[in-house]
Amino acid sequence: LRDPYRLLIGYEDEVFLYSLEKKTLSEAATLEKDAPYRKWIALDSTTVIYGGDGGYSCMLDVSQDHFGVLYSVEGFLGYDPEKDNLYFYSQIYSMDKLSQGVDGDELEMGRIKRYTEEEIVEMAREMAG
Repeated sequence: LRDPYRLLIGYEDEVFLYSLEKKTLSEAATLEKDAPYRKWIALDSTTVIYGGDGGYSCMLDVSQDHFGVLYSVEGFLGYDPEKDNLYFYSQIYSMDKLSQGVDGDELEMGRIKRYTEEEIVEMAREMAG
């Protein structure tokens, strides 16, 4: 975390947020079972990824007012803070590969752009006309 007064504590399938100031432990946020969680990545002051190498990774809301899993990403590879993009293994299906007996190409890399609340509102306004 980028907050010196709060700690994230992770176990096999649960994560807790501990406040050093209040000396309180949050309720557990439940994670995918049997997922290889190995590293923490602080995206900003409110969002953290608890990730594994190519397995499930969870994006957690660690803001002052909330705590919990926002969503899970399968095949997580990493995060680019400069572009604010999440990268993951993508199984792109193609007719050529299916005819050769290949169901998906795990060498393909997908990208998810994180949008701010303001960007989402602006996109909704543009769509509404």
